[in-house]
Amino acid sequence: MRNAKRFAVLLTFALVAGCAAVHSREARVVPRPQVTLVSSFHLANNNRDLINLPIEDVLGPRRQEEIEHLVENLTRWRPTKIVLEWARSD
Repeated sequence: MRNAKRFAVLLTFALVAGCAAVHSREARVVPRPQVTLVSSFHLANNNRDLINLPIEDVLGPRRQEEIEHLVENLTRWRPTKIVLEWARSD
């Protein structure tokens, strides 16, 4: 009887310790960050790029619709940080 109690206590301790180890390992799992790069043309440089592509007017209806679609998708994604390229002088 004494060995049975000792075995039960050891078994209980092993189960509790095992559960705690699994729980602590799960708690340390950190999801990898998701990164999305969104780029655009440099619109205010008066064709000073090395390569200048012809682009539609960004104020036109098609481009405005694309911009709205992008903003809607960003809103749904809910990013925690957004980084913008901006001239130092500004």
